[in-house]
Amino acid sequence: MTIIRQVYAQQMGRLPTPDEERKILETWRSAHQNNGPKSVAIAAAAEPMGNGGSAEDQLARRVAAMGAAKTKVRIEGARDGLRIDGASFLDPEGQISTYAFDALTGDITYTIRSGQDVIYKYLRAGTTGDAITLASAHPMQSGWQITTVTGKTFSGDAVVPIAKGFMVSRAGSVFRYEPGQTSRGTPVPEGWNMAQFQRGNVGSTHFVMLERIQPEPGSSSGLGALLGAAKDLGAILGTSKREDYALMNLDTSKLYPLNVQADGKLYAQMSNCRRMNMFVNNCATVNSFESLYVKGGDRNYGHYYWKASWYSTPSGPIAITQENGVADIYVLDLNTGKKVTAFHRTLGISNFDVGQSPEGTVNIVASIATEHKEVADAAAFLQQTAAEAGGTQ
Repeated sequence: MTIIRQVYAQQMGRLPTPDEERKILETWRSAHQNNGPKSVAIAAAAEPMGNGGSAEDQLARRVAAMGAAKTKVRIEGARDGLRIDGASFLDPEGQISTYAFDALTGDITYTIRSGQDVIYKYLRAGTTGDAITLASAHPMQSGWQITTVTGKTFSGDAVVPIAKGFMVSRAGSVFRYEPGQTSRGTPVPEGWNMAQFQRGNVGSTHFVMLERIQPEPGSSSGLGALLGAAKDLGAILGTSKREDYALMNLDTSKLYPLNVQADGKLYAQMSNCRRMNMFVNNCATVNSFESLYVKGGDRNYGHYYWKASWYSTPSGPIAITQENGVADIYVLDLNTGKKVTAFHRTLGISNFDVGQSPEGTVNIVASIATEHKEVADAAAFLQQTAAEAGGTQ
């Protein structure tokens, strides 16, 4: 009961009444028996609260009471937390694991772990109050069940934070939730799902990354498998197209396909190895799994997460993508479809990074052979450079 009172006070700004405590316990017991998330109990008790309007209205007022966010801020991930204009932000309840933010508006949503559950919290840059809990996601046999503190429930295969709220996907649809707003659903084209990882400002640009649904392993054989392997090799080398990802506008369903292959997200880890000589190890076991990082903490640059990022800028939304294997880095205007080459190297660009300044300027730094090259202002570069042949879609 002590824990319930603490969580209730954090979410609702006061302690529960005896009647509310009784209702919370009854609802918790029912949810616990059905293996549902414990946060359902608190949300269910919080829904009908006096004459203060709906629970969603009350949450909106709590968000508004946080005060104006500091805009044009530099927000970066850090070990165990975030850095906001150089100052560390940590959550006392747990380590921050994922986050999304808008540097122009100061909106931040992040997640922490609570046992098996994932808690979603909202923060405004520059304000002194505590972050506000928005929802709890509980793993189910297939996917997630998400319950907001206002009592709304969602179910889906994946859930990711956006700058102000979160997004849930399941086969054929994507739902966005923002505190105090009506949840919005968008159909996803046949053959696509929302990608599990989003390295872009979904909330302000209204663009989300989709992943093409892949055939089951072993579904090809004979000549089909051979042709598939050849196509995979061509995609890696940049000599053939394999558009396994796309950016989709959530308002218009407009698609921008990206020549990025899905296979690159897998990282192979070998074990049970026996050294044959100074150059060769004979390993009995190879496990492949999806990972953003490789052993030692370096980025897995083959993963689609590092291949595309998109931003809201003062001149409109843009995306930075690495396509055609590792040969090209593009800048894409998400309003018009104009696409220009920032860097090209036939032998490949080993790595690159993208950042956004507090003023909204997006810069690209690439390692090309032994040189570091930079586009200081990607939006300005986009406006000043002629479009690629077929680049306007």
